[in-house]
Amino acid sequence: GLVSSMAGKQWGFLFQSPWFVVAIASVILLMAASMFGAFEISVPTFLLSKFGSSREGVIGSLVMGLTVGVIIAPCAAGIIIGLVSLVARMGLVVRGGLLFFAMGMGLGLPYLILATFSGLLNRLPQSGEWMIWVKKVFGFLLLGVAFYFLAPQLERIGNKFGFLAGLTGLVGGLLLGFLDHSGGESKAFRLFKKVVGVVLLLLGITWINGAIQEKTVSLPWNHYNGQSMEQILSSGKPVFMDFYADWCAPCKQLDRETFSDPRVAARADQFYFLKVDCTKPDAATKAFMELYQVSGMPTLVFLTPDGKEMASLREIGFIDAETFLGSMEQAQAAKE
Repeated sequence: GLVSSMAGKQWGFLFQSPWFVVAIASVILLMAASMFGAFEISVPTFLLSKFGSSREGVIGSLVMGLTVGVIIAPCAAGIIIGLVSLVARMGLVVRGGLLFFAMGMGLGLPYLILATFSGLLNRLPQSGEWMIWVKKVFGFLLLGVAFYFLAPQLERIGNKFGFLAGLTGLVGGLLLGFLDHSGGESKAFRLFKKVVGVVLLLLGITWINGAIQEKTVSLPWNHYNGQSMEQILSSGKPVFMDFYADWCAPCKQLDRETFSDPRVAARADQFYFLKVDCTKPDAATKAFMELYQVSGMPTLVFLTPDGKEMASLREIGFIDAETFLGSMEQAQAAKE
């Protein structure tokens, strides 16, 4: 839990990338499908024979306790993967440690109770349909975790149907083409399943890519490619600079909701609009980012016609059209 949360603090920016979220959600959805019986994750026989045998004495009990995780890993894999992803997404170290501590207590407490009150062993319910039902309950919990990751992306993606269709294609392709191991199949049918799986994977990638690639808006953007400040200021207009990255979901939201607003487009000719691509910055772009102390995406900067930054108008992150229009008005007033 501590490692997952600390990794989340370092890699939290990855969750701004739709592709990273799709990969995480796909794994969690596959684990949910396993809980619903789509496929089974089983422990190799040699591990069962090595760790599954009983041992006598205190040391033997300790060894069995240490190795029981290997035996129950397939049953708990889905929940553990979901919890690891959730903790990494939150990036809260103490809470991440407490969540996994609580899970460990939940796993160990029944054994402690049964060891203390051994008579309860005879009263335990026999295995049966109720165990399959409980497994499906955990499957629904994993679906909830997947939706937790997907919801913020759905708010920022214009073609939501294409995004969900692509995710369905990815999960379906892996599930139907490669993870289904039902017996009694001919070689031809196994090959057919793999072909179907590959087709679904390709369709899924295509649909998702189409959904997250937003169309460019009609603002008169200029793109930074190492121009000098004299060239940027040569228009004699206030300058607006948008420092963005392709993996940045709020940047796409700005393009879709704020910069596409007709009221913004109506005032665009009063400004010099400059986009600075920080996805894979070269030396000139890095120096430009350092000049304006860009530390997050998107960073929105207004300059006066003589090149001085209007510090009060700097924004980091998404802003709506109303806020941006207010900043444009202030920048225009400062010029006058």
